[in-house]
Amino acid sequence: MPAYLKFVYYLTKDARYLKIKSFFLYLGAAAISFTSLTTPYFLKSAYLKYPHIVGVTGVLDPVGRLYIFFCVVIGIFYLLKEYFRSQSFRRLQLRYFIIGIIVWAMAGIVTTVIIPLFKKEGAHYDIAAYFSFIWVALTSYAVLKYRLFDIRLVLGRLAVYLLSTTTFIGAALLVLFLNVQLGFLIPIEVIFILVLLLVIFTYSPLFHFFERIAGKYFYYTYYNLQLTLQRLSKQFNRTIELDKLTTLINRSLLDALKLDKAGIILKESKTNTFQPQQLIKLKTEEITSLLALEDNFLQKYLQKEKRPLVREEIPFLIKELKRKKPQAKPSREEEKIRKKITNLSALKEKADKLEIGLFLPLLVKEELIGIIILGNKLSGEAYTVQDLDLLTALSVQASIAFNNALSYQEIQKRKEELEKFYKLTVGRELKMIELKKKIKELEGKMGKK
Repeated sequence: MPAYLKFVYYLTKDARYLKIKSFFLYLGAAAISFTSLTTPYFLKSAYLKYPHIVGVTGVLDPVGRLYIFFCVVIGIFYLLKEYFRSQSFRRLQLRYFIIGIIVWAMAGIVTTVIIPLFKKEGAHYDIAAYFSFIWVALTSYAVLKYRLFDIRLVLGRLAVYLLSTTTFIGAALLVLFLNVQLGFLIPIEVIFILVLLLVIFTYSPLFHFFERIAGKYFYYTYYNLQLTLQRLSKQFNRTIELDKLTTLINRSLLDALKLDKAGIILKESKTNTFQPQQLIKLKTEEITSLLALEDNFLQKYLQKEKRPLVREEIPFLIKELKRKKPQAKPSREEEKIRKKITNLSALKEKADKLEIGLFLPLLVKEELIGIIILGNKLSGEAYTVQDLDLLTALSVQASIAFNNALSYQEIQKRKEELEKFYKLTVGRELKMIELKKKIKELEGKMGKK
């Protein structure tokens, strides 16, 4: 249950007080596990009655069930909260996952609460175990259809957890084996506490060790993008020239994501228009045409939504808009929806033609100052949720860096203009002084005559 809730926290991007929450969740699970193994308060006895394992519960059994119920309900609450505050494609990603977990939770309530109330003794089917397949099926559909997760990332994380858990289980079995060989020198309760302390103090370093290994083999792109983001964070503070910063970001993203093309568009302060700053394997006239499409629709859309726009998500956005049925007399709002559908369709067609996979907005104080354009991955893979999360984090830092670079460039221009004005003014003054001298000389000569 603690692992399930941590997964929900990460999925919903609600990482506030995560360490404190995780501590109490794991503490509760450890206390229940320790008590159930060493005392009869949770489980008095258990025996096999094929094909079921029948248990005789203790007085604290409702506490364990309540703990599980609490974790499940809290997880569903956070998922629903994220669902209702999300928009369009994000909702589609979460919808099937939430339906699956609610179906599984309802089956679990029937199994652990309702059936035991009417059937005190004997074995009964664990309905939740069968309904969990529905959860798996719906989650798999969300992963494959709507890219809820990067499947390679899931496999990599699963491998990390399995390796970490297997390592500790192996260590515990080794301690038990040695204890048996020594004639039960250490009580089982003490061994359990020692293993628990070992897990608490060494799990995190061991997990990160296996994660670095998995990152190189299971989710290289994600791992590489993480490293790129860390490296860029340091270089942003040392790069103030606009050309160098643009080249740095373009080249870093091309290498990290293995892209075929990229470009950066920035807003000019004087004209208040968006102009290509640097394009790699993209033509200036094509991007200018894209920016001018349907009365600057792309810029207005990114300004309003303030999140990345993935080309492959556009059909789903159009589908969601079409679900709003028009009335007999179309209202102004419905006209806006129709126009938005038309504009999104035109943008999708243009992006397909130019082979652009992603538009990443650069925002400073809620104002759009630029757009990072990314092409398709050379591998043909789609942009995952994890890619978008990292790119969004990058865009926040890049926006600040670009804003500083643009300010620096403006200061440099003004400095050059002032220097030219100063030289021109000083030159004029010197000429005037020289002219006055010549006039005085002439006047002197005239006076002598």
